Amino acid sequence: MEAAMPWLRRLLAVVGLASAILWLSAGAVVAGKPVPVPPPPDLTVDCGIGVGPAVLHASVDKEHMKSTTLADGTIVQKIEGRFVSTLAGNGKVLTVNSSGPATVYIRTDGSVTAVLRGRTLYITPTLDAVWLYTGLVVFDGNTGLVISHDGSATDLCAQLR
Repeated sequence: MEAAMPWLRRLLAVVGLASAILWLSAGAVVAGKPVPVPPPPDLTVDCGIGVGPAVLHASVDKEHMKSTTLADGTIVQKIEGRFVSTLAGNGKVLTVNSSGPATVYIRTDGSVTAVLRGRTLYITPTLDAVWLYTGLVVFDGNTGLVISHDGSATDLCAQLR
């Protein structure tokens, strides 16, 4: 699972979950008790021609997480609360409420899956696009890729052009 953690951190930082994973690995999460999720670091995304670099920033992070362990050893983290981000580039600023909720499954074989509902920000593993998904979205925490989604997807870099 250690090899998967950099991808998972990058993927979930946009939705406020990276710090939760770090807390879990540090033993800071008490099973069944909600703990605040610290804000993720700012991320710079290369939005390409016409925009260039854009900065994604968590402007409101009032999320909390509950962690439980299933009988098979799978760790389940449920994240709820308010999460608002800004994406700034090309002289424009977009404000996006992407409050979730989210559920992260960390299995004993090292595989990680994140299931998010509502509005979800997604930054590609190559750091060259930011998408806003609505509806149900499932991520592979090991690759940082979207496995499936049911709803719409909006290219936010295109909106900065």
